[in-house]
Amino acid sequence: MKHECPKWKSLGGAKGTTVSKGRVYTMDGGKATGDNSLIA
Repeated sequence: MKHECPKWKSLGGAKGTTVSKGRVYTMDGGKATGDNSLIA
């Protein structure tokens, strides 16, 4: 698990990846809006 920690930091944090994915989903349909609220 310690090895994955630095990897996530390189990407910009686990939160950054989730937010990025959420944005892509919003463009797809808009259901991500609900997910975004949960992430925020």
